Formats: sequence, C-alpha cells, structure tokens
Amino acid sequence: KASRVLRASGIEGYAAHAQMLQARIHLTRGELVTAEEQAVAAVAEFTAMGSAVDALEATLVRAEVALAAGRPQDALTVVDEAHRAAPDEAAALEARSQVVRSRALLLLGRVDEAGAAITPGLQAARDQDLPFEEALLLRARSQWRARLDGQGSAEESRADEAEAARLLAALGAKA
Repeated sequence: KASRVLRASGIEGYAAHAQMLQARIHLTRGELVTAEEQAVAAVAEFTAMGSAVDALEATLVRAEVALAAGRPQDALTVVDEAHRAAPDEAAALEARSQVVRSRALLLLGRVDEAGAAITPGLQAARDQDLPFEEALLLRARSQWRARLDGQGSAEESRADEAEAARLLAALGAKA
C-alpha cells in the first residue's frame, strides 16, 4: 500500500493523505467497512499530527460512509462533532460539509433544514471555486426542489440537475 511506503519513508503527512484517499476509493467501490476503517485511521493520524483541517476532511469521509450505509442521522452527528472539534477550520470545508448535511437531511425527510443547508454550501462552493461540490449541491437542491409543490419547483429542479450534469461533465466526472 502507498500509505505504508510513505510512512516507512518518514513522510507521515502524505501517508495520512494516502489513507484518506484509500478510504474514498473503498467508499466508491461500496467497501464501506474498509472505507470506515481507513477514514478513522486517517482522522487519528491527522489529529496526532495537529492537522485539524485534514482531520476534519477525513471525518467528512466518515460521514459520507455513513450516508452510503443508509445512516443519515449518524452522518449528521459525525459532521456536527467534527465542526465542534475544529470550528476554526470549518470554513475551509463548508461546501463539502453542507453536501453531506443536505443529503442526510433530505434522506431524513427534513426538507426545510436541507434547503437551509444547501444555500450556504452553494455560496461556499462558488466563493472557493469548487465546481465538484457545487455540482453535488445543485443535485441536492434539485432533489429538494422536486419535493416542493408547484410547476416552478419542477422546472427549477430540472435546471439544477442540468447545471450539475454540465459541471460534472466539464470536470470529466461521471454524472
């Protein structure tokens, strides 16, 4: 594994990042137990190194694992705990945090709260020029709007989905 080679070479910071990336790979493959293990280990390493923003990012991977496992309440708890542990670093990952938060809230049927999470997330994604997070938040907003009544909401939902697809295509990401 790349993280072991980096650790053996004395570059622990890179090893922790490799471990976090491995967690994301396992998450994408649906290997949720391994993804959780890798993310927890990365959080521990980043915390030991005193890198709060990286620990927060790895914690968000844990929250994404909880979402993928069908545990949206756990995902919300993880995000909230991470923000309490690193409040000064939270702004750097606001967009990603709101992606997780809005998706979890939608899964829980807490539609009003989901809408309230999407707006600051989109603003953060645009302010920080994060098109991937912007696309994910547009998808969340599309789902949120689809749950609202009215023809205008349906049209806006389709427009959000189209813009999300355009952003993802421009990034070469799968839609």
